[in-house]
Amino acid sequence: MLTWTDSLFYIAFLGQIYLISYYFPEKILGRMRYVLDTYPPASYPKLYPKPVEYYQIGQWKFKMVNRFIVLLGFAIILATLFLVDHLSFADDGFISQT
Repeated sequence: MLTWTDSLFYIAFLGQIYLISYYFPEKILGRMRYVLDTYPPASYPKLYPKPVEYYQIGQWKFKMVNRFIVLLGFAIILATLFLVDHLSFADDGFISQT
C-alpha cells in the first residue's frame, strides 16, 4: 500500500532520474553536436587533434551510458515499488521490524 510519503518519494526519484540521466545529458549532447556542426574539422583543424570519428564515437558512448543509467534507475524504482513496499508490511498491517 502506498502512502503519500511513498508517492512523494517516487515522484522525487523519477524527477531525479529524468533530470540527471536524461535532460542534462541531452543538453550536453546537443552542445557537442552544435560544436561539431558549427565548427567543422576542415575549417578548424586545431580544435580536433584526433579524427572526427573519435568524437562521434565518444558522443555515442556517452548517449548509451546515460540511456543505460535511465533504464537502471527505472529498474531500481520498479524493484523498490513492487518488492520492497509489499514486503515491509505484515499481513496484520503492522510495519515489519526489518
